[in-house]
Amino acid sequence: MTSHLDHGVDQCSTMSRRIAGLDVLRAIAVFLVITNHVATGENTSQLSMPIWLQPLHQAGWVGVDLFFVLSGFLVSGLLFDEFQKSRTIHVRRFLIRRGFKIYPGFYVFFLSTLALIAWQSELPTAQKLWGELLFLQNYWGRLWNHTWTLAVEEHFYLGIAVVIGALASRPVLRPLAPLPILLVTTCVLIFFLRHDAYDGHWQSTVLPSHLRADSLAFGVLISYGWSFHHAAMKQVCQRFRWWLLVFGCISLSPAFFLEKETSRWLVTSGLTVLYLGAGAILLSVLSFSTPRTHTVLSVIIERLARIGFYSYSIYLWHMPVIWWLTPGVMVWMGLDSVSAEWLISLPLCVVVGIIMAELVEMPTLALRERYFPRSGTAPQLANMKQNVVG
Repeated sequence: MTSHLDHGVDQCSTMSRRIAGLDVLRAIAVFLVITNHVATGENTSQLSMPIWLQPLHQAGWVGVDLFFVLSGFLVSGLLFDEFQKSRTIHVRRFLIRRGFKIYPGFYVFFLSTLALIAWQSELPTAQKLWGELLFLQNYWGRLWNHTWTLAVEEHFYLGIAVVIGALASRPVLRPLAPLPILLVTTCVLIFFLRHDAYDGHWQSTVLPSHLRADSLAFGVLISYGWSFHHAAMKQVCQRFRWWLLVFGCISLSPAFFLEKETSRWLVTSGLTVLYLGAGAILLSVLSFSTPRTHTVLSVIIERLARIGFYSYSIYLWHMPVIWWLTPGVMVWMGLDSVSAEWLISLPLCVVVGIIMAELVEMPTLALRERYFPRSGTAPQLANMKQNVVG
């Protein structure tokens, strides 16, 4: 993003603080998803859900929408940065680097959990296995109920890289100028497609990539503005930061009161409202700076941002932790409540996710940077790319 990375050290340090804010959002998103999946295991599904946890449990799935908008913003931002620096997009290199980020961690997760599932019971159907192996979990089936989000993101990354690459190759003064129109058109089209596809079951509109790509497309739209009209967008975000934050929270709030299993609105038009709210929160966070002094708030932000850095691995492994590890710990500690399960699952998911990231994700990323470096990328943006989930 040359428009706002060429102003020296102060500008770079501002970008670093903004990355911390986005990582905090990512940590919040993964906490919401974990909370949504607490008490879904066979050993805990019959326990009584405490009233204070019910809204978080019900609405925790909106963390996925936060992930989608953030991922669209960050990944496309790298493509835009590459274009601004070199006037070209290396689609093949981009996809190879994506593969290093996603596939090693995922396939270690998949093969490890598959072995345990086969040992405990029996092999899943071939369709589910191929769904996981080919990242078609949201169409063919899956072993785990959270891996469908990886399919949505992988399908979108492939598509957006090809589209931006094709636009960038045009011999005109502003080759990417049509992109915002394409993105808005995509969002509008998907809005109507969701209404047409709804068949009374939330899975019919929430899972398919062609009905959820608008969340990522909206993140790309924000990234386009942030990259090519940075000064104007920054001024607007700083002026209306609190309004954006309030609007974002209000837009996410229907998920706390409506159930996706029974509300047609929530899983059709509501999905549009959710990603608009997630985008507003993203824009609000971009306008804030991390406190410079060593205060309680700055320490909390630092810790949450660190968790957000590992969010991909935490997200991958949180279901096996909730299903297999947490119940064992609860039995060992003599606990038998959903509140205890939630309090145990959160730190366990974080610890296991960090361990697996250090064992698998970080070494493969080091190999990626050695053999497929992204030339001309500012360190802050490289860090942004490394933090993208799924």
